[in-house]
Amino acid sequence: IIYRADKEDDELFYANHEFLHMTGYKNIDELLKILEKYKKPRLFLKDQYIFHQGEKSNNFYFLKSGATKTFSASKDGNEKTIFILRTKGIFAASSFFSGDIRRSSCIALENSEIIVIDKNLVNSIILEEHNFALNIIKDMSRDINLMLDDISSSSFLSAKEQVAVFLYKCINSNHFFIKDNLMNINYTQEELSKIIGLSRPTINKVLNNFKS
Repeated sequence: IIYRADKEDDELFYANHEFLHMTGYKNIDELLKILEKYKKPRLFLKDQYIFHQGEKSNNFYFLKSGATKTFSASKDGNEKTIFILRTKGIFAASSFFSGDIRRSSCIALENSEIIVIDKNLVNSIILEEHNFALNIIKDMSRDINLMLDDISSSSFLSAKEQVAVFLYKCINSNHFFIKDNLMNINYTQEELSKIIGLSRPTINKVLNNFKS
């Protein structure tokens, strides 16, 4: 799934099957194989920063394994989780190609294998893999849609509707796993609170309401 580094998707979500079909890649593993022809993944340890808010965007990234959290922090120390990435995919491309500074920070939630992609690597890949450029265009175009969705959701939807929309996005993008014949979405209530922008008690109340 293609994720963004400076806005919520989560996600950072939709797109993969649609995008891969458009670009000619059969699946995300084929894209990973192409990237690994040019550069091997780097190991980021748990809690290690991948990039910091406010720094220059010299790279973007492909998550091969592990999990990352992208978040922004205000001057008074308040933190908002933008998205949590647990599946293979590109992230943090928008700031890189726009030349802006990072609007967010990113850390590894667990030991993670990540391919760090710089401008020279992009130029090398595009010369041989013309579909790669479409991947990036698709990613950044989706950023705009996600931002508009986030504005609409926070401005016009009730707490119950905001949670429902987020859960629908997870399911619709296959961002879940099956265990004991039940559909599981790999987020804690604390993570949902930070991503959606609602208090944890509100998240708990809405989920209990859904359950009943």
